[in-house]
Amino acid sequence: MTSLNKNGFIVFLFKGFLILVTKKIITIFYALSLLSQSQIALSSEQLIDIYNNPTKEQNIVYDEQKNQQEWIRVNIEEKDKDEVLKKLEIPEEYIGGIEEIFTEVRFEELKNKKSTITADYNYGDLEKIYIETNNKTLILEQNREGIFVLTECQNPFQYKIVKQKIRAYQSVEHGFQENGISVNLTQQYNKIFEKILSKTKNPKLYFDAEIIYKKVYLNKHPIGEGNIIAAKYSDTENSRYAYLWDKEKEEYYDQNEYSVHENLLIKPIDSNIITGKFHETRKVSYKTKKQKNKITYKTIIDKKTKRKNKIKISTPTYLTIVKSHVHKGVDYPASIGTKVRAAGDGVVQFTGNAGAYGNLIEIKHYDGMVSYYGHLSKFFNNIMAGDEVKQGDLIGYVGNTGRSTGPHLHYEIRNQDGNEINPLMVNTGKGKTIPEYDKIQFKKLVKEMNTKFDENIF
Repeated sequence: MTSLNKNGFIVFLFKGFLILVTKKIITIFYALSLLSQSQIALSSEQLIDIYNNPTKEQNIVYDEQKNQQEWIRVNIEEKDKDEVLKKLEIPEEYIGGIEEIFTEVRFEELKNKKSTITADYNYGDLEKIYIETNNKTLILEQNREGIFVLTECQNPFQYKIVKQKIRAYQSVEHGFQENGISVNLTQQYNKIFEKILSKTKNPKLYFDAEIIYKKVYLNKHPIGEGNIIAAKYSDTENSRYAYLWDKEKEEYYDQNEYSVHENLLIKPIDSNIITGKFHETRKVSYKTKKQKNKITYKTIIDKKTKRKNKIKISTPTYLTIVKSHVHKGVDYPASIGTKVRAAGDGVVQFTGNAGAYGNLIEIKHYDGMVSYYGHLSKFFNNIMAGDEVKQGDLIGYVGNTGRSTGPHLHYEIRNQDGNEINPLMVNTGKGKTIPEYDKIQFKKLVKEMNTKFDENIF
């Protein structure tokens, strides 16, 4: 290659390098101008993509705008104040002011009204807190002085009726999780069809689940779900329906106008495993009082004198008797801290330590039956004798207290005569019915929901 050709090649490379550098500089200036206009943080890859493909700018900017807002929604029915603040991820500098507001609006009353709190964040900064009760919405936001002020406002939330159908092969949890259904809706469905799900003998068989519920939106963004309005369970043998009628008590009725919850819950915790069956015979060893000492003799040789000496040895003895013990309830194994719920409406008769039962709660129900919850680690919210509870209310947490071989709930039910009965067989009759004056409206609801079940829209 001649020197002339070499010089030409070098000039060509130099020009190419200048073009690339110029293009990069133009890209940077374009990115800076875009940032100043949109006020949106984009990655360098996105900025270069926008430069090379200007038509993508609108889509990328829109996607990033959606990520500016974040909402955290918490139902405070069973939570204390500190737990709510933690779940809402309230910054430490705001906690003091918000706690004062919670005192002002009487936090315990909000719990009783099954209120919901939504924290609205913008770019990670807390902007507003919405408190929804049954009949009004409160908004908590900072004034110019940076002090949180509470005011009443019109409901800012929008609602949309949504239907979803799921086929579950192993369990409700597995089927719902695979289909992206939230934990909240999964727990609601479990509670509605608690009786039939607890009696499923072969978990390998599939069943179909359908739910109709309200999806909650704020500023056109989905932020959570409300209660299930209607639900359906179908397997190879039959179909069951449930419709929400009493919203305050979260009471569901079937198509025949009977409550799906019937009398008492079969399992007051989220567990399908039973380790201790009803009236199971167990052998227990008991040591009686000390008996006469057992006398034995031992020969010892003295090393110095080489003489044999007999030593009298007295050994205390005890008489051990093995007795058969009949298990009076059902044992559900679970980790310590698992929530335990009231099996039905009633009044608490006893809370405290009860010997072999450990920490125990007794609830007398309105039909005269009494339910027992043993080996608890602690009681919920200082629950005590005389307190009224509703079916499904949180009353305590699984533990390992008393005569227990491991963390579990001992669940026991006794009838009006004080005789123990099998908790798995207690709900043989039908539950309560819809009041006569509500039946016409309830039939309209059933017809409307069944029409939605029949639609092929998901």
